[in-house]
Amino acid sequence: MASLFEQDFKYTARAKAIFKELQGNLLPIYLELIEEGFSPREITVLVNTAATQTENEAVQEWQEVNCHPQSSPSAPLPTLCETLRTPQA
Repeated sequence: MASLFEQDFKYTARAKAIFKELQGNLLPIYLELIEEGFSPREITVLVNTAATQTENEAVQEWQEVNCHPQSSPSAPLPTLCETLRTPQA
């Protein structure tokens, strides 16, 4: 499986680009909500919850398309599907 981290746990160049894009997209949202008087911590909770829910939905959708041979004749290696099915600690 691809990784966004180097061996020393530093971000890869791709991860840095993704981070910068996400940060740029979130900044106006934070500024607007802070201007409306909402707590930055409350905003962060909403962002984290939305990210977690998005992750869960994306993984489920990816699994439905890629981890069932009957729906995808060119399914990826079972190890990737098994990795995504296994809850992480």
